[in-house]
Amino acid sequence: MQPSLSHRPLFSRPISQRWVFALIFQGLALASALDCTSSVAHADEPHYSVTNLGNFIPTALNNLGQVVGGADSAPVFYSNGVVTPLTWAATAQDINDQGQIVGSFFPTGVGHAYIYSTAGGVLNDVGATAGGNRTFFNSINNLGKAVGAYNDGYEHGYIYPAVNPVFTVNYPGLGDQLLLSSISDSGDMAGYSVNTSGMPPHALFFPVAGGEVDLGPGYSSGGGEPRVNLHGQVSFSSTVGGLHAFEYSAGVFTPLDTAAPGAGPQHLPLTYSLAKGISNTGDIVGEAGNNSGGYAFLYHNNQMLDLNSLIAPTSGWILGSAVDVNDLGQVVGYGTDPNGNLSAFLLTPVPEPSSSALAAMGAVAFAGYLARRARRP
Repeated sequence: MQPSLSHRPLFSRPISQRWVFALIFQGLALASALDCTSSVAHADEPHYSVTNLGNFIPTALNNLGQVVGGADSAPVFYSNGVVTPLTWAATAQDINDQGQIVGSFFPTGVGHAYIYSTAGGVLNDVGATAGGNRTFFNSINNLGKAVGAYNDGYEHGYIYPAVNPVFTVNYPGLGDQLLLSSISDSGDMAGYSVNTSGMPPHALFFPVAGGEVDLGPGYSSGGGEPRVNLHGQVSFSSTVGGLHAFEYSAGVFTPLDTAAPGAGPQHLPLTYSLAKGISNTGDIVGEAGNNSGGYAFLYHNNQMLDLNSLIAPTSGWILGSAVDVNDLGQVVGYGTDPNGNLSAFLLTPVPEPSSSALAAMGAVAFAGYLARRARRP
């Protein structure tokens, strides 16, 4: 009599080792196919863990996960879980991968730009100009070159170190004042002009090869100043027809909040978007929102993503604004923490097993099960 289906053995013949390996190979092939299907059906969306950095507003993040920002009492420096007040400084605007911080401080009655090395605790007081005018820095690259402005009643672009540290606008009609807000490792710079006659500020890009690119009327405060990366990509926010985050690259202007069909944070419809930081990988972060509030966004793979949707729903955080992103995908910003306080956050990408890894693990586990059955007497 034939055994019933419920008691029929899964395999009635011994299973060869070659057959087990063939099963694993087929499982891996299936996994690869699943990955291809997944990449078409779903965007490559990162997910993050959240670290509470404390009660301050961050301004910049380097590739070591170190952060600078401002608190009520003094600027601060965050590294490896420790927040250190920079009690002597007025601002801390940027930090490079060598741990050099730039900003301004007031050793006398006039503001001085500074470069502070966290590794050795050495302060380089750049000082005022020869005429005693205030100086300040907004950005420093990994080669130690800093940019900002000096003020003699008018703002002028300022580069340090440089044979001629004064940098001016050459486009007629753009304005009689200039502030440099960003410098990349390649030497490209970004900034904005100000016209005292009432013309709105214009975002500007200065390629290292020379010349100027007028990006049009742009936002020039609140951390939304133009930023440039190693590849000459510029993030900025246009004030034409509202406030909209853009990317400029090789002559092409891309609006971030309409860059792809269906793209945009969950909290639609958007009434504004503001770009605040860009990485060398092309990711851009900032803030977008509407009348109900602002939300931290990440522009990644041609999509504007609401960062609140990329953290655990049980975290208790409301991510209000992202201000910088590094080349490892970490994001720094500020929002409401689980206790209801305004706090700085650091988002770190959490690797997730891909469909190929899950399928391969399943194939190997099943093959191992069959091999064990084959060895049974």
